[in-house]
Amino acid sequence: MTCAEFRQRWADAGWGASDDPTGSATHLDNCPSCAAWVARQRALDDALATALLIAAPAELSVRLARIPPAFARPATESASQRVLGFAFLVVVALGAIGVSGAALGFVLGLIWPAAADALQAITLILDSPLVGYYQNVASTLLEALATLVLAALVILRMPPAPSPSEGR
Repeated sequence: MTCAEFRQRWADAGWGASDDPTGSATHLDNCPSCAAWVARQRALDDALATALLIAAPAELSVRLARIPPAFARPATESASQRVLGFAFLVVVALGAIGVSGAALGFVLGLIWPAAADALQAITLILDSPLVGYYQNVASTLLEALATLVLAALVILRMPPAPSPSEGR
């Protein structure tokens, strides 16, 4: 192993080339130039650490304890939160099913063009104005449900407003 290879591996390995099982430790023991280089690197790291790392002020923990948590989460979820979480998962699942169905039709059409023609024929047969109306109503209801669930989740996550009698 050359000195350049050792120094590159030492730099890549981070702080300790002695942990490298590829012979770096042997090279370090046998090469005074690399041993001096590693000593200089470690001295530089120590000097930078003492210059850049400062101790936290003693009163910092007291000041931090006085700051109220901005979005404190309750220790346990209420039943309404669990229901809203479940409703959110249902909305996400329904959306994923719709996207996966469209993707399946596209991929199937690419692989087997006759399948795309058959799918198009089925949709033409079943595509009466009434079916389109029901599809639009269902998608509108799904969007409304998703909006309500998201709004409820945001409202439940908000911290309670302080009462007027409490001073800031």
